[in-house]
Amino acid sequence: MEDTDGMTTTVEQGLREAVAAARAEVADVLLKIDDLLLQQIPQIRAEWECAIGVYQTDLLKAQLTARRAKRRLELAQASANRGEDPDGPAIDAMLDRELEEWQDTIKERMEEYVAAVTRQQSFEPLTPAEERELKRLHRELIRRLHPDVNPGEEDSCLALFMAAQRAYREGDLATLRSLEVATRGMGADAQKKKDELAAASPDELEIELASTQAQFAVLKERLEDITSTEPYTWRDLLADANWVLNAVAELKGEAEGQRQIKADYDARYQEQFGGKEQGDAE
Repeated sequence: MEDTDGMTTTVEQGLREAVAAARAEVADVLLKIDDLLLQQIPQIRAEWECAIGVYQTDLLKAQLTARRAKRRLELAQASANRGEDPDGPAIDAMLDRELEEWQDTIKERMEEYVAAVTRQQSFEPLTPAEERELKRLHRELIRRLHPDVNPGEEDSCLALFMAAQRAYREGDLATLRSLEVATRGMGADAQKKKDELAAASPDELEIELASTQAQFAVLKERLEDITSTEPYTWRDLLADANWVLNAVAELKGEAEGQRQIKADYDARYQEQFGGKEQGDAE
């Protein structure tokens, strides 16, 4: 006579272990994604803005002034052909409207640069031991409180999870320490989670396993997408000193070329209409 009860118990135990392992995989990939989005990528962006972005913005400014100078000359010539004032306020208003998108882009780029400089100045590097502790505490809190690991948890878990994310993003080790203590027994640490898994039927376990594995596949794809695209891929470029030097030199050269184009259009405008040269974009 076959021991069907024993076989069923073994199957159920295997399913429970598989679900627990799948949940751990989900927690791990969530941890990696959060580490990228909250720590690594903001730092990469800050370094990029300070090393490369500032010159990209300078090039945008030079391109804007060159484009404005060219368009001003075109509008002035058209106005003169119609017998209108080639240096009237209507031309300036039209230029402002046509180039508004460029101005907005430059404004956004400057805001990004200011944010990067602010981050660089305010960032206080942790010691290697503190960095390890920061990551360990964040890992614990992710597994304990992350809404993707703990669907349906109370609002207090979500609020504490968000507080942990902010603390990790800012490198606030003291806050993470206090959160780890305060949230013991909550979320995925709660006994009810273990009780639910222990009481689940084989069918319920199989459904939970399939759902968790599907979630892991989606998260893994997202992780691969993050690490294969900008701004994460800037990391290797920034680590190459020669590449940085060459990129900066190229951007400087392009910006200088645009400024020369502006000067040429200003000279033609001055020659034809005796107007004032345009000022550089703010």
